[in-house]
Amino acid sequence: MNPLNFEGNSSPSIRILATGTNGQSFEQVVEVKVTDSNDAPVGIILSPSSVKENLKVGTVVGNLTAIDEDHRDSHTFELVNNPPAGFDNDKFSLTRTSLSTKVILDFEAQPEHRLLIRVIDASGASFEQTVVVQVENQNDAPTEIELEGEPIEGPVGTVLGTLLATDIDPEDFHTFRIIGGVDKAFFKIDGTHLVAARALDYEMQTLYQVTIRAMDKAGAFVDRVLDVHIANANDAPTDILLEPNSVQENQPAKTLVGTFRQIDPDGEWTPVEDPGEPELFLHDEFNGDKIADEWVIEFTESTALNHTVSDGHLTVTSIETEIHNTTTEGDWAMVTLTRDITRLADFEAAWKVAWDQNQAEETIQEMFLVLLGPNEELIAAVGIYDEWLRHRGVRFTSLPDNDYMTSIGSLAFADNEDTLKVVRWGNIVEVYWNTWLFATGESEAPLAKVQILFGDSPSTLNTISSKTGTSIVKDLKITGIEAPRAPSYKLVEGKGDEDNSLFTIEGNRLLTTQPFNFEESDSYSIRVRGIDPGDLSVEKTFDIQIQNTNDGPTGIVIDKDSVAENQPRGTLIGNLQAQDEDVAETHRWQLLSPQDGGTPDNALF
Repeated sequence: MNPLNFEGNSSPSIRILATGTNGQSFEQVVEVKVTDSNDAPVGIILSPSSVKENLKVGTVVGNLTAIDEDHRDSHTFELVNNPPAGFDNDKFSLTRTSLSTKVILDFEAQPEHRLLIRVIDASGASFEQTVVVQVENQNDAPTEIELEGEPIEGPVGTVLGTLLATDIDPEDFHTFRIIGGVDKAFFKIDGTHLVAARALDYEMQTLYQVTIRAMDKAGAFVDRVLDVHIANANDAPTDILLEPNSVQENQPAKTLVGTFRQIDPDGEWTPVEDPGEPELFLHDEFNGDKIADEWVIEFTESTALNHTVSDGHLTVTSIETEIHNTTTEGDWAMVTLTRDITRLADFEAAWKVAWDQNQAEETIQEMFLVLLGPNEELIAAVGIYDEWLRHRGVRFTSLPDNDYMTSIGSLAFADNEDTLKVVRWGNIVEVYWNTWLFATGESEAPLAKVQILFGDSPSTLNTISSKTGTSIVKDLKITGIEAPRAPSYKLVEGKGDEDNSLFTIEGNRLLTTQPFNFEESDSYSIRVRGIDPGDLSVEKTFDIQIQNTNDGPTGIVIDKDSVAENQPRGTLIGNLQAQDEDVAETHRWQLLSPQDGGTPDNALF
């Protein structure tokens, strides 16, 4: 049976049937009076229940009304203090029935907020309900502008980067325009690209300022001053200098004329601008069962290198040769292992080796680490050769123009392993050794090639194939700093190239290919291309001057070589003339005495 509700029916009527024992009955309608009592509210309505985002604090969301059977009841509303987690009561305030914001609402951050609200009627009866406030999405203005990319100097039209606007509306579209800035004339905008409107030169200016406006499709915008830092690009060299540009006549081929250098807006090239930290560029621990393919093997007066590769060791037991020597200063059989390495301006090379002479027959043996520049300039050589060697001036036949080995006194070698080190920092070569023979070169060229050299000089007439002591290489490790690519030079075809064939270029040095004769020609024309490290170039014609030097007379001519007999003393026979390429030269004349090579007849004249 449902409870009586005053608001539903304040005077319900009922029909009652009374029946006696005799079976007779009586019916009557009876009206019941229901007295009114207080009913608690049962619901809360917020209208409207949504609000736009980004409106100021204090914006009214809507008004609250109570659902209460006591239609004439009065109500008060309050935000429940310390609601459970998940409610945002702290972001709103209530004034009577008006719900307002206490913070600026952000649709992207939170599209709806749950509130726990209590309603209390006049009798103190209360009801709590969750009320949801919906946040309406509105257009958000962009908040930031950035330039993506690395702007680099260049001519008009150079794209410096892409403009990006920060906007919490992820699907929004933006347009950009320049509205100011001290350097605005240097820039223009193409779509979303910032483009150079004037040539930008790093050497003249590195920092530019321009004010950009980013506007979304609804017209909201943000303005920002951008600092555009221009990076340096490679500029082509503008000139080539040759100092000096002359050479004396009669000098042999390969005589140095002069040294080239480039004039470049980027400044003069230096070997190492920012040294940084050394890196590992080569580490051969001789793993596997053969010499690595990177090593190129060259045989000189030899046919085979008897060796094994195992357990991380390169072990050489002998060199096969057909050399016949009668003295210890005879020919050498050589086997050279060569490999290229990244060009290093500075380096440390550590070479771990072992040496065992117990098996050696009557031969002279050597094992060297040789460090070379890109044109085989000797940088350093360090190694050992056996104790029977006492002479000086051993020639490395793999580098026929370099006698860079000399012996030092009495030699004694450790049988166990040791580490040899060659270090160059700042173009000063240092060699660290224990009981090793060593020699170093003077070249400041970058390290570009590494050689391991095994040599054998049989010291008896009948030796055909010699058995040497065991040479073991256990480890080769090179660390260093990569050398910047240097400017280069080459002879090229073009105006002024008439005499290119008479010269050659090695590195930055101009050399002759033959002797010159001033009397034949006092100048020669060549055309040279200078290429900077970034492959930009300039070409120039040079006139190479030939310096005159004194040429000795090459012959003597007499215009009359006969005289009549019986002529008195002092009779003129003829006039002497010297044959001399120096046509303006004057000459003195004398008759040689017999002691100086004169003939007996000299005394008659």
